[in-house]
Amino acid sequence: MASKLQEYRRMSEEAQRQLTGSLERWQSFLATASRLYKYPYHEQVMIHAQRPDATACAEFDVWNNTMRRYVRRGSKGIALIDTSGDRERLRYVFDVSDTGTRPNSRSLNLWELREEHIPAVSSMLEKNYGVPVGENLAVQLETVASQLAREYWEDNRRDILGILEDSFLEEYDEFNVGVAFRNAAEVSISYSLMLRCGLEPENYFEHEDFMSVFDFNTPETAGALGTAVSGINQQVLREIGATIRNYEREQIAERSMAYGNDVQAERGLSDPGHQTERAGGDTHREVRADAETVSEGASPDSLEPSGAVGAAVSAPSGDRRDGAPEAGRADAADGEAGRRDGGTEAQRPAEMGGHNEYAEGTGRGDYSERASVQLTAGEPEPPEELNNGYPAGAEFEQLFSIHDYFFAKTLDQVRPGGVIAFVTSRYTMDKQSPEVRRYIAQRAELLGAIRLPNNAFKANAGTDVVSDIIFLQKRDCPIEIEPDWVHLGRNEDGFAINSYFVEHPEMILGRQSSESTQYGRQDFTVEPIEGLELADQLHDAVKYIRGTYQAAELPELGDDEALSDSIPADPNVKNYSYTVVDGEIYYRQNSLMSRPALNATASERVRGLVGLRDCLHHLIDLQMDAMTPDSAIRQAQAELNTLYDSFTAKYGLINSRANALAFQDDSSYYLLCTLEELDEEKQLKRKADIFTKRTKDAFSPTRLQEPSKI
Repeated sequence: MASKLQEYRRMSEEAQRQLTGSLERWQSFLATASRLYKYPYHEQVMIHAQRPDATACAEFDVWNNTMRRYVRRGSKGIALIDTSGDRERLRYVFDVSDTGTRPNSRSLNLWELREEHIPAVSSMLEKNYGVPVGENLAVQLETVASQLAREYWEDNRRDILGILEDSFLEEYDEFNVGVAFRNAAEVSISYSLMLRCGLEPENYFEHEDFMSVFDFNTPETAGALGTAVSGINQQVLREIGATIRNYEREQIAERSMAYGNDVQAERGLSDPGHQTERAGGDTHREVRADAETVSEGASPDSLEPSGAVGAAVSAPSGDRRDGAPEAGRADAADGEAGRRDGGTEAQRPAEMGGHNEYAEGTGRGDYSERASVQLTAGEPEPPEELNNGYPAGAEFEQLFSIHDYFFAKTLDQVRPGGVIAFVTSRYTMDKQSPEVRRYIAQRAELLGAIRLPNNAFKANAGTDVVSDIIFLQKRDCPIEIEPDWVHLGRNEDGFAINSYFVEHPEMILGRQSSESTQYGRQDFTVEPIEGLELADQLHDAVKYIRGTYQAAELPELGDDEALSDSIPADPNVKNYSYTVVDGEIYYRQNSLMSRPALNATASERVRGLVGLRDCLHHLIDLQMDAMTPDSAIRQAQAELNTLYDSFTAKYGLINSRANALAFQDDSSYYLLCTLEELDEEKQLKRKADIFTKRTKDAFSPTRLQEPSKI
């Protein structure tokens, strides 16, 4: 029988696997995390899995001795995994709803943003982040979130790029991974900040704004995103809380001077999150560490300071802005931040926080809907300085919503004549604003579109969402055109949907209907038709997609000219990757493979790493195939070991600077880096498990179920 620790460890892993699988789950997690913002990501995950409605959590001894509140007999604690000692153990916290008051209990005193606080909070944000007071506080918070998300990506990009394996991000280049991360972090942070401040974020964001989140579909990538969101939320919300409490103290002081009263604010638990102690108090206290359920008269046991589980991607460090605590240091409650008398700030018990946040999770993800699955028959081209008339970079991103940006940016990178198919939410075609559709129509011809029923992705995403498959062919150059599908029409039920589907209802693979949204409104949906298999419906619908794909043409050459340095791309070579053809090194970029300018040593490094890369991919493919015998896997592992030992004996670690300079442009370089586990001195600690173990779950294909059974 599994121990409780093992059960809760599995609970944590499963919770992380599901977090980014649907908008409802992710927003529910953000709501919990925004209330408990002083806890690190991995503990927020555990609290959300057990008590998603928790508002203020602390350990038994803090409630009993510090807050002078009793924990009700029989209350079930929220289990958190403590990894600070020699071995993992469980510790428990209790929500305020589990407690009761005594005559001498201290008030809880959770901060709440009111209208009168907004000028002070806006001024603080402008001072600390250089973001001027905008149209309203929500817009200012969104700008702060965008700025901090960008800074986090710049500080942690290498770590994040190293954990993309098996995620939907794996096929993206570095630029688009960065865009995805910044967009997902920005919308999640903005949503959390607005929610904690009572600004009703549902009025600012739609489902499509969160589509980038679903690309973080493995525990590792979800952990990287969650860690960033958690760390930045804590930083900003601490400052907002401190600002509000400073304002309240000033108001109390003014009233005291005006009326001659000795008015003092009663101190209490500062926030949903880690509780502070009075200055000079013990920083190590006796707490109930191993009791899941409170019983009368039980004695508390001692607990070592808690630590973070895992260490894939660290939280922001270095420039943490004014008011943000450094990891491992005593931290002040919001009510104590910025004391004017220069006195010592109250000390926080070590067991209540002060540790770094890290990305969590083990195992593979086999779940989650994907925001934009791009299936390209035309190879992408490098980004242009100006995207066909639209500004590049940050200005370009601001023209469209997060999800639309991916759509437009990917289209800009497809070569003329290339065909691209997007699997996307219906909002690309159905949103009220025609801007993104106009942009697409000017640059690509719509070959057709298929609307899927709302349960098409329920089996792996756990949510009912209407999705479209949109087929486009890139034009030679942008033209001024505005076809009917740029605009919306009305279906028979009066819902505004894209005019293409109004004119072609046969491309809607289900029954048009309505559903009640989480905000109480009726919205358009497509229900599956009972008895029809989605695979058969798709097979029939694709017949109506019209278009002709033409392969890329090589440049025209004169009679005496030869294309010596470039050859047509081999479809078996991954884009943006090195390969060896007839003894010569080539680098594939879109439709061509060219010979790079490499010196003799760099060329040999590349040859060796190409062999390692191909062997590693072959081993991964074998492990993913359920029919592969163990003997074949052992043989491939032996070959990988031989190649690795031979290469590193000549050229050093894969992670070395010299090998990075030679091979970092290859799309699989960061995957190769994972073959080595390094110590703090960047020396080899040991080889990765894939050299000796079966680290990939085998995939067994299954037939699509009937829509009614999905």
